[in-house]
Amino acid sequence: MSSTRAVSSSRTVLPTPASPGLEAMVGRFGNALEANSSNFRRMAISAAAAPSAEARSMMQDRLALVEGWLAPAGPAEVDRMIGSLMQVMAAPATGEDSQRIALGLYRSVLAPLPAWAVAVTCRRFLDGSAGGGTFAPTPAELASEVRALIAKQVDERARLLRVLNAEILPEPTETDRAKVAQLAADLARSMRFPRSAVSEQELARVTEGGRGGLKLDRRILSKAGVPNEAA
Repeated sequence: MSSTRAVSSSRTVLPTPASPGLEAMVGRFGNALEANSSNFRRMAISAAAAPSAEARSMMQDRLALVEGWLAPAGPAEVDRMIGSLMQVMAAPATGEDSQRIALGLYRSVLAPLPAWAVAVTCRRFLDGSAGGGTFAPTPAELASEVRALIAKQVDERARLLRVLNAEILPEPTETDRAKVAQLAADLARSMRFPRSAVSEQELARVTEGGRGGLKLDRRILSKAGVPNEAA
């Protein structure tokens, strides 16, 4: 299915969930994502874990469907649906100018949202599933219901985009691995602090005479890190 065809067909039908296999695949690639040190707005994925051409094509087709379901309704579609709603449900008695302003508010709030979701939400208010069943909902009430209705599609689109837009990190070469290993070894050596030798005279003074009234036996010194040969 081409992206154009998917978008045009999905604008007018209710969303359907992804197949379990596709859902699992997107989740697997999502779990392989990692932070991108060069671009915090874009995730990264290693070449070994990146999607194959076939998997990428499947996710792109699914993304086209989801984006079609989330396509804006547009002002004309909103005017038609809100007009039908207002003919049935009670609204405050206002003049023609106020009604025109109110319709403009509905249009500005709902036009960016999907037509199918606006239609479903209007039906929910008409049949009493939402609201009190008598008074027409405000623009904010309608928009809130619509956003709740499309939350799954919004989340799915975000997950697909994170995977499809991820930067693919090439696998390190043997030379790269050797350099990293050498750097790690150098760092480890730089962090080792040689123990200072404890003279027999100082050791005897501490163990036999004590320091500050505290005597330390050789077992305690050993636990404190004093070498056995010094203890």
